[in-house]
Amino acid sequence: MGFVFPMAAAVYRLREPLRRGLNRWSTGLAFWLAGGIGGLLTEAFAIGGNVAKPPAERILMHPHPAVDLVFGIFYYGLFMGLWLILRRRWGFSVKNVFLVSGLFGIATEQGGAIVKGMATDPVLGSLTAFLVSSVYGIFPAQAMGLTQNRWPRRRARGFKRTRWRPLDFLFFGLFMVSSFIVGFCWSSRNLNIFNAMAIRCDIHLNGGHRKLILAAKPEEPPAHLALKLAAFVLCWGENPIVDPSAKHPALLNQEFRPDLMALDDGGGVALWVECGPTSLNKLEKLPRRFPHARFLVLKESRREGDRLRRDLTERRSRGSVTVWSWREEDFALWAGALEEKTEIYGEADGRSLNLVIN
Repeated sequence: MGFVFPMAAAVYRLREPLRRGLNRWSTGLAFWLAGGIGGLLTEAFAIGGNVAKPPAERILMHPHPAVDLVFGIFYYGLFMGLWLILRRRWGFSVKNVFLVSGLFGIATEQGGAIVKGMATDPVLGSLTAFLVSSVYGIFPAQAMGLTQNRWPRRRARGFKRTRWRPLDFLFFGLFMVSSFIVGFCWSSRNLNIFNAMAIRCDIHLNGGHRKLILAAKPEEPPAHLALKLAAFVLCWGENPIVDPSAKHPALLNQEFRPDLMALDDGGGVALWVECGPTSLNKLEKLPRRFPHARFLVLKESRREGDRLRRDLTERRSRGSVTVWSWREEDFALWAGALEEKTEIYGEADGRSLNLVIN
């Protein structure tokens, strides 16, 4: 996010050569190109800042960088196209473009999470809002600055002096709503069905059939639901229980609860499954409390899995806990294939999956 400021400084420093380069195109096309390229550069900076994170935690329009750039071409192209329509109607200045785009970014980024952050933590939230407004405001303002002197004077009446009619307000409102819908729908986090209250699964595996409803807990990240469903499928043969209650007889007097567990013939814990982040303290205590159980931790990336294995080895707990991890690209495909109503067909054999998802 911080790279947009050096980009702004570089564009300002090179503004005259850039203006001469844009002179080969018409004013409107030059404005659209300058803003679109600036938007794509901004998106490239965002990819660079997120690529080291697990796919489900990347704040991008799509967790896969190449797909994200394709989405960026359409999104920033439409964004600047709408700005072009507005600029031809009203005489926006560079400052106007920056402020309106920045406010739009604050209102729509991450589905309104920035506004919520300002309300819950005014200091940190306001700092984040400033950075977000800069990200959204800099590239269209730069396009306006590089082409401002080329717009016909008869159209540049000045935003403040323009008399706004009801139709003008309607048009501007449609612009904001349309851009919000595009940003909302193309955002991978808002496309992801895990933001719904539950996922209803109809699962046909190894000749068996079960139905499962995964209900999201407050603040439960999307990746966690995907991991729990993956663990349910991988441990299919042991008839796992998802999110068992603390009142379950096998968990009485325990402060810990598994994401999934399977029982032995006597009703005790035979398999304990943790998905995603898990404390080492918990993983050290569980084998002592359930000495006859197996313990499995499922991670969404190999990097996280390797890290946990190293930590367990350092604490000499490696032998009592098994760690399975996805390849990042495979987990992104798995999570992206799940919908509010998901049907799964195929075979599961330990760590091997051969599935069709509808």
